[in-house]
Amino acid sequence: MTDLEKIQQELEEIFKLAEAPQNYGELSGYDDDGDVWVYFGDIANGKAHGKGRIAFGDGDVYEGDFVDGNFHGKGKCWSADGDVYEGDFVDDNFVGKGKWAYANGDVYKGDFYSYKRDGKGKMTYANGDVYEGDWAKGYRHGKGKMTYPDGKFHEGNWRIGKFVG
Repeated sequence: MTDLEKIQQELEEIFKLAEAPQNYGELSGYDDDGDVWVYFGDIANGKAHGKGRIAFGDGDVYEGDFVDGNFHGKGKCWSADGDVYEGDFVDDNFVGKGKWAYANGDVYKGDFYSYKRDGKGKMTYANGDVYEGDWAKGYRHGKGKMTYPDGKFHEGNWRIGKFVG
């Protein structure tokens, strides 16, 4: 059984195509890296459009809203490495509010722009550290507070991930 057939079989069980509405269907193909993908969900003009689920050959899965073939709206993405993102998507990017639970145990809740923590947010690290404040391009940047498990903290200005006072 090929990778494509395995993914199709798994997703067919989840979505039970026989009970699906008329605009519901299946699409499949290859991404730019040559990995196979399979989509089940709403289709318009030959593209994913509405609610659906797509699974990639590398193990990544997205379920949620699609517009004109892109992740767009609310959705959830599971990566093969164990990360899970749930929140807003715009044109296949994390943009807006969301939660990213990392495989290492870190959890970020807050604003995103182009797959990066950007805006206001809170990161709870697996080691017990908690940072709440401003983020820019994935870094603690601006006003914020880092609290450590022993109760000590750094509060003030951060620049490119470093506390500057």
